[in-house]
Amino acid sequence: MRLSHFILAIAIILGVASAAPIVEKTSTACKDKKKLRFKIKKRKRSCKWAGKKARKRCRKKTNDGDKVKKLCPAACGKCPDKPAPTSAPMNSPTFAPVNSPTLAPVTPAPVVSPTPAPVDNSNGCCSLNYKNCIEWCGSTYDECMNCSNSDVGWLPDGEPPSTCGGRWTGCDDFNDTNHSGCCSGLTCQWSDNYMACMPSDDNTPTAPPAPTPAPVNSPTPAPVNSPTFPPVTPAPVNSPTLAPVNSPPTPAPGNSPTPAPVAQPPIELKSGKATYYGGNPKGGACGYNDLPQVTFPKGFSVAIGGAEFENGYGCGSCYEVTCVGPYGNNPSCFCGNSGQRTVVVQATDQCPECDSTHFDLNMEAFTSIVKDQSSGMAGTCGILETKFRRVSCDFKTDIRIRSKSGTSGFWYGLHVDDVAGYGAIKSVKLREAGRRQNGQDSFDIICDKSQGASFWICNRPNNRQIFAPLDVELTDSAGRVLQQNDVITSLAGGAEFNFRDNFGPIDGNNPSPTSPTSQPTLTPTQALEPTKAPSPTAPFSGTLLSTDKTMNAWDVFQGLDYITHTNSVNPPNYAVVAS
Repeated sequence: MRLSHFILAIAIILGVASAAPIVEKTSTACKDKKKLRFKIKKRKRSCKWAGKKARKRCRKKTNDGDKVKKLCPAACGKCPDKPAPTSAPMNSPTFAPVNSPTLAPVTPAPVVSPTPAPVDNSNGCCSLNYKNCIEWCGSTYDECMNCSNSDVGWLPDGEPPSTCGGRWTGCDDFNDTNHSGCCSGLTCQWSDNYMACMPSDDNTPTAPPAPTPAPVNSPTPAPVNSPTFPPVTPAPVNSPTLAPVNSPPTPAPGNSPTPAPVAQPPIELKSGKATYYGGNPKGGACGYNDLPQVTFPKGFSVAIGGAEFENGYGCGSCYEVTCVGPYGNNPSCFCGNSGQRTVVVQATDQCPECDSTHFDLNMEAFTSIVKDQSSGMAGTCGILETKFRRVSCDFKTDIRIRSKSGTSGFWYGLHVDDVAGYGAIKSVKLREAGRRQNGQDSFDIICDKSQGASFWICNRPNNRQIFAPLDVELTDSAGRVLQQNDVITSLAGGAEFNFRDNFGPIDGNNPSPTSPTSQPTLTPTQALEPTKAPSPTAPFSGTLLSTDKTMNAWDVFQGLDYITHTNSVNPPNYAVVAS
């Protein structure tokens, strides 16, 4: 019994001892040496001195460079902290294993794809030049996008401001229409030798033809000097060998004979309506550069539509518009007095929504035919009932020919301004003066408005390069023809030329006269016709050059270009030919 009690007591003592913390004794205590002296400046100091103002004095250094806080750690409060007691190691309890719960699978909620919003066709329209609406590709988005012409696009907000530049319009240094910048969707970029407004993803215009090297027909199979050798001046034809050649007489420039006007009664006025808009004196769908404010048409213009606009061939027509009264029930709207209710306007823009009897006048023209010529009355009226008829355009100056920006011998376009009489031009034809001097009578360069209503694009026969000076033939909407030689003296873009003539007034105030009778042709009499020189019988007296040097395609093209240019500027003394 005593033995068991003894064993139990020993176990309790050992258990208590094992639970008590074990403290490691430090090897040395943190004490300052009482006899330690150190010198600061001229005085000897002790740790007791340092402890009186420890915060300040413990920062100092002795003359030997020792820090006071290291010499006197106890006085400076720098003794190391006593180590924490180390507890006896204890085994962490082992917990019973717990299985992780299995989560139920989560099925994601279905995501409903958004339904695309329908395309709003109420204000949009189809366009070829990103500026003007067109109708021949449909009036809805789907019709426009499925049109056979790949160049058309959809304008979701309708036509942009008329001051912007449409597709193919010159920009930057080539901005001859003074527009405010390219229309939305277009950027100003280099295209066919000029800066033009083009779609940002279309660096090559599809409408203007790409420059093509001018083909040259060899006049005779005679040898040619190689263009890669030093230039050799072609030998002129010897006068004794060939009979002198008299160039055909060049007719004096002037109007082609015009038939005598047929007296016809004035036409009956048509009924219509008129609205007004801000106008565009610096351009518009017809491409006019400016609108005269002092001389005719005195700042009065109109945007027309339907058959009157005729895809741009109605541009320039002039109309007399008379106010009849308010359109509909508008008792506050009044026309001007008897002398202030009629205005003559020139068609300079397109009104896509207008029919042939709806005229959209500019603000100045609309205001001039309401009471007191007041802008307030114009706003009150809004729309007028009118009578109108086609009248003469009373231009007193000559017709002006204006080259489009970016033109060259490989791509030439022009504008025709200040046309008197019917005002509208039906046909423009050109002829190179060099070819006329070589006997060509026909005007073989045909210009039309296939690339837009604002300018005439000229089609080059066989895609050849054309050279200035150019003769011009104009046909107005009544079929009257004017011709002038050497009108266009340069192909530089934006250049302006005087046609040196203009059409007469409308015959008998008839806007649509019958086609004029055949015009008499001024043909020289037989006695005046030059006699063709007989073919030379003497042997060739020039120098024939040949070469066995291989020429690449570029050498050949340069040679042909040199030959063509030489022949065009040196007729008819001699000719350079190639075989």
